[in-house]
Amino acid sequence: MAPRALLVLLALLQLGACAFAARRSLVEQDSVADARLQRASDCEPLEVHLALGERDGDLRVQWRTKGFGCPSTVTWGRSDLTQQQQAPQDSRRRLQAGQPLLSAEGSSYVISEGLMCDSPAKKKRFSVIMHTALMTDLLGDSGRTTDFTSPKSRGSDSRFSFIAFGDMGESHVKSKKAPMWVAGGGRGTGGGDLAYADGKYKVWDSFMAAIEPLAASRPYMVGIGNHEAGPCRDTNGVDPSGEEPFDPDWGNYGPESGGECGSMTAHRFIMPGLDLGQRAGAFTGTLRTAAQARALRRELQQDDAVGAGTGVSRRRRVEHNPPFWYSFDYASVHFVMLSSEHDLGSSSSQAAWLEADLAAADRCATPWVVVGIHRPMYVVYPHKDNRIVGEHIRAAIEDLLLQYRVDLVLSGHVHAYYRSCSAAGNKCVEEEDQLGGVAGRSSASEGIRHIVLGTAGHVLSSVEDDQKDWCEEVLNEFGFGRFDVDGDTMSFSFIRTEDGSVGDRLTLRSKIAPGDACSSRAAWTLASYVCDIGVGVIDRRAPACLRYAKSGKIEVFP
Repeated sequence: MAPRALLVLLALLQLGACAFAARRSLVEQDSVADARLQRASDCEPLEVHLALGERDGDLRVQWRTKGFGCPSTVTWGRSDLTQQQQAPQDSRRRLQAGQPLLSAEGSSYVISEGLMCDSPAKKKRFSVIMHTALMTDLLGDSGRTTDFTSPKSRGSDSRFSFIAFGDMGESHVKSKKAPMWVAGGGRGTGGGDLAYADGKYKVWDSFMAAIEPLAASRPYMVGIGNHEAGPCRDTNGVDPSGEEPFDPDWGNYGPESGGECGSMTAHRFIMPGLDLGQRAGAFTGTLRTAAQARALRRELQQDDAVGAGTGVSRRRRVEHNPPFWYSFDYASVHFVMLSSEHDLGSSSSQAAWLEADLAAADRCATPWVVVGIHRPMYVVYPHKDNRIVGEHIRAAIEDLLLQYRVDLVLSGHVHAYYRSCSAAGNKCVEEEDQLGGVAGRSSASEGIRHIVLGTAGHVLSSVEDDQKDWCEEVLNEFGFGRFDVDGDTMSFSFIRTEDGSVGDRLTLRSKIAPGDACSSRAAWTLASYVCDIGVGVIDRRAPACLRYAKSGKIEVFP
């Protein structure tokens, strides 16, 4: 394993004059803001958490302060491992002598009731002062010091681990929360239903403090669940996803978010792919009115009409829409995060983005593709309503996931642990069919493994003894999943938070062998070039281009 560069993050929070550009400060007097800075502790960084940045090797840090006007400065450098080994009893990290410190100026913004969509989230006035800064060029005392590990570069073939869990909550079964047992994981993934705040902002503060030991030391990447983005009666133009409320008559979608409509999550967790200057809300100090939101939706509908028949959606949001849907690469894995709380139908912007993203994935650099979605496509008994929703999600995207040879789907929502066989069409695909063929891989008959990890700390669900044949293992215990990735092998363990023991194990092989994908890269590149010239546009989402990308062969245009 390549050595990891332990880094030290110093959130330097000296008191000083700092322009405060958030929406609410525009109507507050300077004297009021100054009064809130009477104590140095008002600028102490709270609820520190990391996420991967846009570029390879970047990390974004976010934190909360109690006071207004605090600087948003972050300084970091390499820690002195030699000194630490000589004095292991000293828990404090020391910076290497002679190594330069790097610094980044970030920005601050305020989450308030004006950003919420409905009651109870918008019923009472509140202010959550957030800060964010982007650390770049990573090196592999009123401030705070936090240890973290530099992220693996895209395409790295070195071993790494990640953990995944869903449905944690804040107030239930605190001794069995997943992060309390996590140690040594490469990065964490929260698969929706994070805090179960349901419109109560103080619950978010408690939840963020609980996950800080994990989230401040490694990238903490999140997805959206029904308790973050349940449909609201009136989005009032402030739903940060920019989408219509999704509440189909066949689904058990309800107002579980308590009027948050994804806004609290979107502002507390900045995921890769977000242009802070483009999204309305606290980041820009602006809000769309309801009329502006309706006008935007009409514009997008007109774009769809213009693009009808071409096979290429012209919707502006055929791009990352984090934290609702987005993707990122970490070492040898391409992670795709989807929102089960938004439309996934064939005409939706999310589905158009998903196909474009899967088509663009470089399986040479990232032979593994892992998809995260809160509501599972395969649901155990007796959860009838969830099973109906799962069937609709499966009908919408399973063929696409199979077409692009996705290796694994991770979900939550059902508060139990279970995993499927290699499944497709609600039944198992024989392992010998999947692992046979040239070079130990075959695409002729493949399924996808589904692992449901809704066991991070909220109340467990009931599970019947008799299940469908596709269900290989069920455990009704609190825990989380650990994944150890080594080349084309991924070892999975379900870890019980009761005692740290292993409750279940599974070993997976990537569907696309790294060597096979890399040897065909030249053909892919040439095919894309011919495609660009042939169709006269540089848009690899065009149907002809997709044919080249999927086949990896040079073909004559029909």
